[in-house]
Amino acid sequence: MYMRNRRPYIPGPEPEKAPIADSVPSASAEDALRATLVDSLKLLSKTLEELKQSIKLMEQKIEYMDTRQRKLENDMDRLASSSRTAEMDLLNMKNDMDLLRRENARSSCAAHEHPDRPVMQGTGFASVTPSYLRSLQRR
Repeated sequence: MYMRNRRPYIPGPEPEKAPIADSVPSASAEDALRATLVDSLKLLSKTLEELKQSIKLMEQKIEYMDTRQRKLENDMDRLASSSRTAEMDLLNMKNDMDLLRRENARSSCAAHEHPDRPVMQGTGFASVTPSYLRSLQRR
């Protein structure tokens, strides 16, 4: 009778379809819908005002941060220039010290060549000079 032991398809009862209402909604339903729309619009406008205030606050924060950044950059430039100035002053002082050392070395060599200068100053042998020591060698 049925091939391969299959059961026959038995359709179930058809679902009832809701009748389409061509009638106009009642006045109370319109008032409720209108009140809901008005409340939604009020809530949206309140949310928009809050967004505007938060945007203004963020703009103020951005301006404040921008001015701080400019100030820090100016401070860094000023410190860098003062650092360069200090380095140049230090190099100049170092060069001056080197020149003074060279001049002192030259003057000390010249002092040793001066025959009347004492050999050991401040030790009590002020009369011992290079010329005196040379005269001792001759004797």
